[in-house]
Amino acid sequence: MRFFYIIFLLFAPVYAWAYLDPGTGSLLLYAIIGVAASIIFALRNLWYRIIEIFFARKSRHRVPNELPDIVFHSEGGHYWHVFQPVMKHCATHFIECAYVTPDPKDPAFEWAKTHDSVSVIHVGTEMMTLAWMNRIKTRIVVSTTPNLDVYMWKRSPYVERYVHLFHAPTTVEFYEKYALCFYDDIIGCGKFQESGIRELDEKRKLPQKRFLIAGLTYYDYMIDELNSLQLQAPSKTEKNPIVLYAPSWGIRSSLSTLGIASIRELLAADYRVIFRPHPQSLISDKEILAEIYSSFSDNPLFKVDTKITGLVSMNESDLLITDFSGMLFDYAFLFGKPIILAALEAPTGGYEAENLDGPLWDVETARILSREFPKKNSELPKEVTQVIATGNVNMKKIEEIRNHSIANYGNAGPAVANCILSILGELAQ
Repeated sequence: MRFFYIIFLLFAPVYAWAYLDPGTGSLLLYAIIGVAASIIFALRNLWYRIIEIFFARKSRHRVPNELPDIVFHSEGGHYWHVFQPVMKHCATHFIECAYVTPDPKDPAFEWAKTHDSVSVIHVGTEMMTLAWMNRIKTRIVVSTTPNLDVYMWKRSPYVERYVHLFHAPTTVEFYEKYALCFYDDIIGCGKFQESGIRELDEKRKLPQKRFLIAGLTYYDYMIDELNSLQLQAPSKTEKNPIVLYAPSWGIRSSLSTLGIASIRELLAADYRVIFRPHPQSLISDKEILAEIYSSFSDNPLFKVDTKITGLVSMNESDLLITDFSGMLFDYAFLFGKPIILAALEAPTGGYEAENLDGPLWDVETARILSREFPKKNSELPKEVTQVIATGNVNMKKIEEIRNHSIANYGNAGPAVANCILSILGELAQ
Protein backbone atom coordinates (compact mmCIF):
# COMPACT_ATOMS: atom_id res chain seq x y z
CA MET A 1 0.00 0.00 0.00
CA ARG A 2 2.88 2.33 0.82
CA PHE A 3 4.27 1.74 -2.68
CA PHE A 4 0.92 2.77 -4.21
CA TYR A 5 0.94 6.14 -2.39
CA ILE A 6 4.49 6.84 -3.52
CA ILE A 7 3.58 6.21 -7.16
CA PHE A 8 0.44 8.35 -6.78
CA LEU A 9 2.39 11.30 -5.37
CA LEU A 10 4.99 11.10 -8.13
CA PHE A 11 2.48 11.19 -10.97
CA ALA A 12 -0.29 13.33 -9.49
CA PRO A 13 -0.60 16.78 -11.22
CA VAL A 14 0.63 19.68 -9.13
CA TYR A 15 0.01 23.36 -9.82
CA ALA A 16 3.10 25.50 -9.20
CA TRP A 17 1.28 28.86 -9.48
CA ALA A 18 4.58 30.23 -10.83
CA TYR A 19 5.03 33.17 -13.19
CA LEU A 20 8.04 33.95 -15.36
CA ASP A 21 7.95 37.52 -16.66
CA PRO A 22 9.32 38.25 -20.16
CA GLY A 23 12.36 40.12 -18.80
CA THR A 24 13.45 37.27 -16.55
CA GLY A 25 12.78 34.79 -19.36
CA SER A 26 15.03 36.77 -21.71
CA LEU A 27 17.79 36.91 -19.10
CA LEU A 28 17.60 33.16 -18.62
CA LEU A 29 17.67 32.61 -22.38
CA TYR A 30 20.72 34.87 -22.81
CA ALA A 31 22.42 33.13 -19.88
CA ILE A 32 21.84 29.71 -21.47
CA ILE A 33 23.12 30.95 -24.85
CA GLY A 34 26.16 32.52 -23.16
CA VAL A 35 27.02 29.33 -21.30
CA ALA A 36 26.54 27.25 -24.46
CA ALA A 37 28.75 29.63 -26.48
CA SER A 38 31.44 29.54 -23.79
CA ILE A 39 31.42 25.74 -23.81
CA ILE A 40 31.63 25.66 -27.62
CA PHE A 41 34.56 28.12 -27.70
CA ALA A 42 36.34 26.24 -24.90
CA LEU A 43 35.96 22.95 -26.76
CA ARG A 44 37.08 24.57 -30.01
CA ASN A 45 40.23 25.99 -28.38
CA LEU A 46 40.92 22.64 -26.76
CA TRP A 47 40.61 20.96 -30.15
CA TYR A 48 43.03 23.43 -31.76
CA ARG A 49 45.43 22.87 -28.87
CA ILE A 50 45.30 19.09 -29.37
CA ILE A 51 45.94 19.54 -33.10
CA GLU A 52 48.82 21.91 -32.38
CA ILE A 53 50.49 19.42 -29.99
CA PHE A 54 50.03 16.60 -32.50
CA PHE A 55 51.55 18.49 -35.43
CA ALA A 56 54.27 20.01 -33.27
CA ARG A 57 55.43 16.48 -32.41
CA LYS A 58 55.30 15.43 -36.06
CA SER A 59 57.39 18.42 -37.13
CA ARG A 60 60.90 17.52 -38.19
CA HIS A 61 62.31 20.82 -36.94
CA ARG A 62 62.69 22.09 -33.43
CA VAL A 63 62.25 25.83 -33.06
CA PRO A 64 65.79 27.23 -32.97
CA ASN A 65 66.80 29.51 -30.11
CA GLU A 66 68.49 31.88 -32.54
CA LEU A 67 66.47 33.29 -35.43
CA PRO A 68 66.88 36.62 -37.24
CA ASP A 69 64.92 39.52 -35.78
CA ILE A 70 62.62 39.49 -38.84
CA VAL A 71 60.74 36.33 -39.85
CA PHE A 72 58.41 36.22 -42.86
CA HIS A 73 55.65 33.62 -42.61
CA SER A 74 54.27 32.47 -45.97
CA GLU A 75 51.45 30.08 -46.81
CA GLY A 76 53.43 28.70 -49.76
CA GLY A 77 54.98 29.40 -53.13
CA HIS A 78 51.87 31.11 -54.51
CA TYR A 79 52.61 34.02 -52.11
CA TRP A 80 56.28 34.31 -53.03
CA HIS A 81 55.64 37.35 -55.27
CA VAL A 82 54.27 39.20 -52.21
CA PHE A 83 57.37 38.67 -50.06
CA GLN A 84 60.13 38.69 -52.67
CA PRO A 85 60.27 42.49 -53.24
CA VAL A 86 60.60 43.09 -49.47
CA MET A 87 63.21 40.38 -48.98
CA LYS A 88 65.08 41.62 -52.05
CA HIS A 89 65.51 45.01 -50.37
CA CYS A 90 66.61 43.33 -47.13
CA ALA A 91 69.14 41.19 -48.98
CA THR A 92 70.48 44.17 -50.93
CA HIS A 93 71.20 45.93 -47.63
CA PHE A 94 72.51 42.73 -45.93
CA ILE A 95 69.65 42.66 -43.42
CA GLU A 96 69.25 39.18 -41.99
CA CYS A 97 65.80 37.63 -42.16
CA ALA A 98 64.14 34.22 -42.35
CA TYR A 99 61.35 33.00 -44.60
CA VAL A 100 59.15 30.14 -43.31
CA THR A 101 57.11 28.16 -45.84
CA PRO A 102 55.12 24.89 -45.85
CA ASP A 103 55.86 24.47 -49.57
CA PRO A 104 58.95 22.37 -50.43
CA LYS A 105 58.81 23.74 -53.99
CA ASP A 106 58.62 27.39 -52.95
CA PRO A 107 60.69 29.57 -55.37
CA ALA A 108 62.30 31.11 -52.30
CA PHE A 109 64.69 28.14 -52.00
CA GLU A 110 66.29 28.80 -55.37
CA TRP A 111 66.30 32.57 -54.85
CA ALA A 112 67.99 32.31 -51.44
CA LYS A 113 70.98 30.47 -52.94
CA THR A 114 72.30 33.81 -54.17
CA HIS A 115 71.23 35.87 -51.13
CA ASP A 116 73.28 34.92 -48.07
CA SER A 117 71.43 37.12 -45.56
CA VAL A 118 68.13 35.26 -46.16
CA SER A 119 67.45 31.80 -44.73
CA VAL A 120 64.51 29.72 -45.97
CA ILE A 121 62.93 27.24 -43.55
CA HIS A 122 60.62 24.38 -44.50
CA VAL A 123 59.11 22.80 -41.38
CA GLY A 124 56.62 20.43 -42.98
CA THR A 125 52.93 20.62 -43.86
CA GLU A 126 50.84 23.74 -43.32
CA MET A 127 49.60 22.41 -39.95
CA MET A 128 53.14 21.57 -38.85
CA THR A 129 54.26 25.04 -39.88
CA LEU A 130 51.55 26.73 -37.81
CA ALA A 131 52.37 24.58 -34.78
CA TRP A 132 56.03 25.55 -35.24
CA MET A 133 55.13 29.24 -35.60
CA ASN A 134 53.20 29.09 -32.32
CA ARG A 135 56.49 28.52 -30.49
CA ILE A 136 58.77 30.74 -32.57
CA LYS A 137 61.29 33.09 -30.90
CA THR A 138 61.96 36.32 -32.78
CA ARG A 139 61.23 40.04 -32.58
CA ILE A 140 58.95 40.54 -35.60
CA VAL A 141 56.78 38.16 -37.61
CA VAL A 142 55.47 39.47 -40.94
CA SER A 143 52.62 37.53 -42.56
CA THR A 144 49.79 37.81 -45.07
CA THR A 145 47.81 35.14 -43.20
CA PRO A 146 44.62 36.35 -41.45
CA ASN A 147 42.99 35.00 -38.26
CA LEU A 148 46.02 35.18 -36.00
CA ASP A 149 44.98 34.02 -32.51
CA VAL A 150 41.55 33.00 -33.82
CA TYR A 151 42.02 29.46 -35.07
CA MET A 152 45.06 27.21 -34.80
CA TRP A 153 47.70 29.88 -35.40
CA LYS A 154 48.37 31.50 -32.02
CA ARG A 155 50.57 34.37 -30.94
CA SER A 156 53.86 33.07 -29.62
CA PRO A 157 54.83 34.50 -26.21
CA TYR A 158 58.34 34.91 -27.60
CA VAL A 159 57.40 37.31 -30.45
CA GLU A 160 57.32 41.04 -29.77
CA ARG A 161 55.35 42.29 -32.80
CA TYR A 162 53.07 40.70 -35.37
CA VAL A 163 52.79 42.62 -38.66
CA HIS A 164 50.13 41.89 -41.27
CA LEU A 165 51.05 42.66 -44.89
CA PHE A 166 48.11 43.22 -47.25
CA HIS A 167 48.49 41.10 -50.37
CA ALA A 168 45.68 42.57 -52.49
CA PRO A 169 44.29 46.04 -53.28
CA THR A 170 41.17 45.24 -51.24
CA THR A 171 39.92 45.99 -47.74
CA VAL A 172 39.18 43.77 -44.73
CA GLU A 173 35.49 43.69 -45.73
CA PHE A 174 35.48 40.13 -47.08
CA TYR A 175 37.90 38.64 -44.59
CA GLU A 176 36.49 36.27 -41.98
CA LYS A 177 35.44 37.70 -38.61
CA TYR A 178 38.31 38.94 -36.41
CA ALA A 179 40.74 38.33 -39.28
CA LEU A 180 43.23 41.09 -38.42
CA CYS A 181 42.12 42.00 -34.90
CA PHE A 182 45.08 40.50 -33.06
CA TYR A 183 47.92 41.85 -35.15
CA ASP A 184 49.97 44.72 -33.73
CA ASP A 185 50.68 46.53 -37.00
CA ILE A 186 49.14 46.59 -40.46
CA ILE A 187 51.04 47.51 -43.63
CA GLY A 188 48.61 48.43 -46.39
CA CYS A 189 48.67 49.95 -49.84
CA GLY A 190 46.29 52.87 -49.30
CA LYS A 191 44.26 54.89 -46.82
CA PHE A 192 41.03 53.21 -47.96
CA GLN A 193 42.07 50.01 -46.12
CA GLU A 194 42.41 51.72 -42.75
CA SER A 195 38.90 52.95 -41.96
CA GLY A 196 37.27 49.50 -41.76
CA ILE A 197 40.01 48.19 -39.46
CA ARG A 198 39.64 51.21 -37.16
CA GLU A 199 35.84 50.85 -37.07
CA LEU A 200 35.99 47.16 -36.17
CA ASP A 201 38.58 47.71 -33.43
CA GLU A 202 36.46 50.49 -31.89
CA LYS A 203 33.28 48.39 -31.95
CA ARG A 204 35.09 45.46 -30.35
CA LYS A 205 36.88 47.68 -27.84
CA LEU A 206 40.27 46.43 -29.00
CA PRO A 207 43.51 48.43 -28.85
CA GLN A 208 44.01 50.61 -31.90
CA LYS A 209 46.77 49.04 -33.98
CA ARG A 210 49.20 51.01 -36.09
CA PHE A 211 48.40 51.30 -39.80
CA LEU A 212 51.29 52.03 -42.15
CA ILE A 213 50.88 52.83 -45.85
CA ALA A 214 53.66 51.47 -48.05
CA GLY A 215 52.13 49.96 -51.19
CA LEU A 216 51.38 46.60 -52.77
CA THR A 217 54.56 44.58 -53.08
CA TYR A 218 53.49 42.04 -55.68
CA TYR A 219 52.97 44.82 -58.22
CA ASP A 220 56.74 45.34 -58.04
CA TYR A 221 57.21 41.66 -58.89
CA MET A 222 54.60 41.68 -61.66
CA ILE A 223 55.92 44.83 -63.34
CA ASP A 224 59.46 43.38 -63.28
CA GLU A 225 58.12 40.13 -64.76
CA LEU A 226 56.24 42.04 -67.46
CA ASN A 227 59.41 43.86 -68.44
CA SER A 228 61.50 40.68 -68.47
CA LEU A 229 58.97 38.64 -70.47
CA GLN A 230 58.54 41.42 -73.04
CA LEU A 231 55.02 40.23 -73.68
CA GLN A 232 53.36 41.19 -76.93
CA ALA A 233 49.75 42.35 -77.06
CA PRO A 234 47.43 39.67 -78.49
CA SER A 235 46.77 39.89 -82.21
CA LYS A 236 43.46 41.51 -83.12
CA THR A 237 43.21 39.28 -86.20
CA GLU A 238 42.70 36.18 -84.05
CA LYS A 239 39.23 34.84 -84.83
CA ASN A 240 38.80 33.19 -81.41
CA PRO A 241 39.03 35.89 -78.72
CA ILE A 242 40.25 34.78 -75.30
CA VAL A 243 38.22 35.13 -72.11
CA LEU A 244 40.01 34.80 -68.78
CA TYR A 245 37.74 33.45 -66.04
CA ALA A 246 39.31 34.00 -62.61
CA PRO A 247 36.79 33.67 -59.76
CA SER A 248 37.43 34.11 -56.06
CA TRP A 249 36.86 31.19 -53.67
CA GLY A 250 34.36 30.14 -51.02
CA ILE A 251 30.72 31.02 -50.57
CA ARG A 252 30.88 34.38 -52.35
CA SER A 253 32.61 32.96 -55.42
CA SER A 254 30.82 32.74 -58.76
CA LEU A 255 32.43 29.34 -59.24
CA SER A 256 29.51 27.30 -57.87
CA THR A 257 26.68 29.47 -59.25
CA LEU A 258 27.90 30.63 -62.67
CA GLY A 259 31.24 28.97 -63.36
CA ILE A 260 30.45 25.72 -65.18
CA ALA A 261 27.51 27.14 -67.15
CA SER A 262 29.50 30.24 -68.15
CA ILE A 263 32.47 28.22 -69.39
CA ARG A 264 30.15 25.92 -71.35
CA GLU A 265 28.38 28.85 -73.06
CA LEU A 266 31.66 30.52 -74.03
CA LEU A 267 33.22 27.34 -75.43
CA ALA A 268 30.03 26.61 -77.39
CA ALA A 269 30.40 30.06 -78.97
CA ASP A 270 34.01 29.22 -79.98
CA TYR A 271 35.63 31.51 -77.45
CA ARG A 272 38.93 30.35 -76.01
CA VAL A 273 38.71 30.19 -72.22
CA ILE A 274 41.56 30.39 -69.73
CA PHE A 275 40.40 29.25 -66.31
CA ARG A 276 42.48 30.57 -63.43
CA PRO A 277 41.25 29.22 -60.06
CA HIS A 278 42.08 31.08 -56.87
CA PRO A 279 44.94 29.34 -54.97
CA GLN A 280 42.60 28.71 -52.03
CA SER A 281 40.12 26.98 -54.36
CA LEU A 282 42.68 24.22 -54.85
CA ILE A 283 42.02 23.42 -51.16
CA SER A 284 38.45 24.60 -50.53
CA ASP A 285 36.66 23.99 -53.85
CA LYS A 286 38.11 20.64 -54.93
CA GLU A 287 34.78 19.07 -55.97
CA ILE A 288 33.80 21.96 -58.24
CA LEU A 289 37.27 22.09 -59.78
CA ALA A 290 37.18 18.35 -60.42
CA GLU A 291 33.84 18.76 -62.23
CA ILE A 292 35.21 21.61 -64.37
CA TYR A 293 38.35 19.66 -65.29
CA SER A 294 36.40 16.53 -66.18
CA SER A 295 33.88 18.52 -68.24
CA PHE A 296 36.25 20.66 -70.30
CA SER A 297 39.82 19.34 -70.15
CA ASP A 298 39.43 17.58 -73.53
CA ASN A 299 38.27 20.77 -75.25
CA PRO A 300 41.16 22.37 -77.20
CA LEU A 301 39.71 25.84 -76.52
CA PHE A 302 39.97 25.35 -72.74
CA LYS A 303 43.13 25.94 -70.70
CA VAL A 304 43.92 26.10 -66.97
CA ASP A 305 46.43 28.56 -65.50
CA THR A 306 47.85 28.02 -62.01
CA LYS A 307 51.09 30.00 -62.36
CA ILE A 308 52.08 32.39 -59.55
CA THR A 309 51.12 35.72 -61.15
CA GLY A 310 48.89 34.87 -64.09
CA LEU A 311 50.53 37.65 -66.09
CA VAL A 312 50.77 35.68 -69.32
CA SER A 313 47.06 34.83 -69.17
CA MET A 314 46.11 38.41 -68.37
CA ASN A 315 48.19 39.62 -71.31
CA GLU A 316 46.84 37.03 -73.76
CA SER A 317 43.18 37.51 -72.87
CA ASP A 318 40.81 40.07 -74.35
CA LEU A 319 38.43 40.22 -71.39
CA LEU A 320 38.21 39.12 -67.76
CA ILE A 321 35.22 37.56 -66.03
CA THR A 322 35.56 37.55 -62.26
CA ASP A 323 33.70 38.36 -59.05
CA PHE A 324 34.80 40.38 -56.02
CA SER A 325 38.45 39.30 -56.20
CA GLY A 326 41.86 40.95 -56.22
CA MET A 327 42.29 39.79 -59.83
CA LEU A 328 39.73 42.39 -60.92
CA PHE A 329 41.95 45.22 -59.70
CA ASP A 330 45.15 43.65 -61.09
CA TYR A 331 43.58 43.31 -64.53
CA ALA A 332 42.33 46.89 -64.51
CA PHE A 333 45.45 48.54 -63.04
CA LEU A 334 48.05 46.58 -65.02
CA PHE A 335 46.31 46.04 -68.36
CA GLY A 336 43.29 48.35 -68.57
CA LYS A 337 41.14 45.79 -70.38
CA PRO A 338 37.37 45.24 -70.09
CA ILE A 339 35.96 43.29 -67.16
CA ILE A 340 32.60 41.61 -66.56
CA LEU A 341 31.62 41.26 -62.90
CA ALA A 342 30.07 37.82 -62.28
CA ALA A 343 28.46 38.72 -58.98
CA LEU A 344 24.90 39.98 -58.70
CA GLU A 345 25.08 40.21 -54.92
CA ALA A 346 27.84 40.58 -52.35
CA PRO A 347 26.78 38.39 -49.39
CA THR A 348 28.29 39.67 -46.14
CA GLY A 349 27.24 36.90 -43.76
CA GLY A 350 30.23 35.59 -41.83
CA TYR A 351 32.53 38.33 -43.13
CA GLU A 352 33.80 41.51 -41.50
CA ALA A 353 31.52 43.50 -43.83
CA GLU A 354 28.59 42.33 -41.71
CA ASN A 355 29.80 44.60 -38.88
CA LEU A 356 30.77 47.62 -40.98
CA ASP A 357 28.58 50.65 -41.56
CA GLY A 358 28.16 52.47 -44.86
CA PRO A 359 29.00 51.41 -48.42
CA LEU A 360 31.62 48.72 -48.99
CA TRP A 361 34.73 49.93 -50.82
CA ASP A 362 35.47 46.58 -52.48
CA VAL A 363 31.97 46.33 -53.93
CA GLU A 364 31.59 49.95 -55.02
CA THR A 365 35.00 50.15 -56.67
CA ALA A 366 34.67 46.76 -58.39
CA ARG A 367 31.42 47.89 -59.98
CA ILE A 368 33.01 51.11 -61.22
CA LEU A 369 35.80 49.16 -62.92
CA SER A 370 33.58 46.53 -64.57
CA ARG A 371 30.46 45.75 -66.59
CA GLU A 372 27.50 43.87 -65.15
CA PHE A 373 27.09 40.16 -65.88
CA PRO A 374 24.05 39.45 -68.12
CA LYS A 375 20.88 38.21 -66.47
CA LYS A 376 21.05 34.87 -68.29
CA ASN A 377 24.10 32.69 -68.93
CA SER A 378 22.90 32.16 -72.49
CA GLU A 379 23.37 35.91 -73.14
CA LEU A 380 27.02 35.86 -72.02
CA PRO A 381 28.68 35.21 -75.44
CA LYS A 382 26.75 38.09 -77.01
CA GLU A 383 27.70 40.41 -74.14
CA VAL A 384 31.36 39.39 -74.38
CA THR A 385 31.38 40.00 -78.14
CA GLN A 386 29.88 43.45 -77.68
CA VAL A 387 32.25 44.46 -74.86
CA ILE A 388 35.36 43.34 -76.76
CA ALA A 389 34.20 45.04 -79.97
CA THR A 390 33.54 48.39 -78.33
CA GLY A 391 36.58 48.25 -76.00
CA ASN A 392 34.75 50.64 -73.72
CA VAL A 393 37.32 51.13 -70.91
CA ASN A 394 37.66 54.39 -69.00
CA MET A 395 41.45 54.55 -68.61
CA LYS A 396 41.29 57.94 -66.94
CA LYS A 397 39.02 56.55 -64.21
CA ILE A 398 41.21 53.46 -63.78
CA GLU A 399 44.35 55.59 -63.35
CA GLU A 400 42.53 57.88 -60.91
CA ILE A 401 41.49 54.94 -58.71
CA ARG A 402 44.93 53.32 -58.95
CA ASN A 403 46.79 56.51 -58.07
CA HIS A 404 44.47 57.15 -55.12
CA SER A 405 44.57 53.56 -53.82
CA ILE A 406 48.09 52.23 -54.46
CA ALA A 407 51.04 53.96 -52.82
CA ASN A 408 54.52 53.49 -54.31
CA TYR A 409 53.13 51.74 -57.37
CA GLY A 410 55.87 49.48 -58.72
CA ASN A 411 58.27 50.33 -55.89
CA ALA A 412 56.56 49.11 -52.71
CA GLY A 413 59.19 46.56 -51.63
CA PRO A 414 61.67 49.11 -50.22
CA ALA A 415 58.83 51.06 -48.57
CA VAL A 416 57.48 47.95 -46.81
CA ALA A 417 60.99 46.92 -45.74
CA ASN A 418 61.57 50.39 -44.26
CA CYS A 419 58.29 50.15 -42.31
CA ILE A 420 59.43 46.84 -40.83
CA LEU A 421 62.86 48.25 -40.01
CA SER A 422 61.28 51.27 -38.31
CA ILE A 423 59.24 48.91 -36.07
CA LEU A 424 62.41 46.95 -35.32
CA GLY A 425 64.22 50.18 -34.47
CA GLU A 426 61.51 51.14 -31.98
CA LEU A 427 61.79 47.73 -30.29
CA ALA A 428 65.53 48.20 -29.93
CA GLN A 429 65.13 51.49 -28.04
